Amino acid sequence: MTGGTNVEKLFQALDGHSFWGYKLFAIPMYLFLLLAFTVITANQLDIIPSSMVGSIGAMFIIGIVMGELGDRLPVWKDYIGGGTLLALLGGSLLVYFNLLGESCRESIGELMKTTDFITFYAAVLITGSILSIDRAVLLKSFLGYIPTVLAGLAGAAALGSLGGLFFGKTVREVLLYYFLPIMGPGTGAGAVPMSQIYESAGMGPAAEFLSTAVPILTLGLVMSIVLGAVVNKIGLVFPKLSGEGRLSRREQQENVTEGGVENVTPRSCASGFVLATGYYIMGVILSKIIPPVMGVSIHAFAYMVILLAVSNMLGLIPQSVKDGSRKLQSFFAGQLSWVIMVGVGVVYVSIADVLAVLTISNFIMVFFVILGAMAGAALMGWLMGFFPVEAVITAALCMSNSGGAGDVAVLGAAQRMNLLSWAQISSRIGGGVMLIIASILMSAFAG
Repeated sequence: MTGGTNVEKLFQALDGHSFWGYKLFAIPMYLFLLLAFTVITANQLDIIPSSMVGSIGAMFIIGIVMGELGDRLPVWKDYIGGGTLLALLGGSLLVYFNLLGESCRESIGELMKTTDFITFYAAVLITGSILSIDRAVLLKSFLGYIPTVLAGLAGAAALGSLGGLFFGKTVREVLLYYFLPIMGPGTGAGAVPMSQIYESAGMGPAAEFLSTAVPILTLGLVMSIVLGAVVNKIGLVFPKLSGEGRLSRREQQENVTEGGVENVTPRSCASGFVLATGYYIMGVILSKIIPPVMGVSIHAFAYMVILLAVSNMLGLIPQSVKDGSRKLQSFFAGQLSWVIMVGVGVVYVSIADVLAVLTISNFIMVFFVILGAMAGAALMGWLMGFFPVEAVITAALCMSNSGGAGDVAVLGAAQRMNLLSWAQISSRIGGGVMLIIASILMSAFAG
């Protein structure tokens, strides 16, 4: 009994110590170091479990270290992306320098790709964010959002083409090898089908397009994340430009949400899981049975957003279930973002690809394309009644960030994770529009 009491006193003393009691992610340092040592040892022995337990355990330790550090580094925390971006780059750098064992890489890859945890994460965030918007505001916002996305695309093409003049690049080169990859919906949903269009149009082998497009869109992803943090800072310096997470300026006069989330029961939170998974499955069903529009298949997330928005506007979902979904979204966005960012870095972002295209001309060209998208979205967004900061983040940067995983990264860096539903409209519907544009441009240039 005395021994137990002495041990308890020892840990109480450690808990009150300035270093050993310092808390990382609410865990005292002495306990966190024990957990970190465990994961590092398992990684060195290459015995990280292949289950979700192993992957999430490793991602949490990496994410907490990188996230806490990134949120404290001067300049980085305010202008470059904070803990969110450092967690993403940290994961990618660990792979680049071969510091993750094969079992750890495979476990994280299994979680992110095979298990598709990022889809589950996105489904929860989309559900909560759609249901947090007042029904009247939601309807008005939808009517102005698509034109804002299209204005961003027009701005990207225009300013990108102008920038190409400084480097001796033709409009054709800019549109094909910068505009289409950067503003398209990523690699699998964007660059790959674009490469098939490229080949079928008789412009050359698909691999020829991919060899240029993939590094450029990767650079566009990283730049979009950094610019997300910069735009967030602009919103803090010029508060009139920012809705602090609200897209529509009407939300200042109209209630954004319906009821609080302080007294949500555990069962209401659990109902949020049911809602998120159920509506995603509905989206999958519609994506399978509805034929492609102009040759472009609409993604399940796009249908999910539409179904949730219609359900919200019709008052189909009870308030208690809405509150549970919003509470669940808040937990996922606040507590799991660093974990997801590590996974995105390990699996989706290649430092080697980024380094391969880091020439001054490519850097400036990518910047011009994204800046044009930001300008177009900001201007049209303001005309449509949106806050410029939120319009730029969702309708511009979430078009130039390589799709779904990039949406999470950009919104995390911009501290606007609640806007994921709008980001998904950009990535999915806007991404589909980009494939149509690619088909038109490549057919025209081939002729």
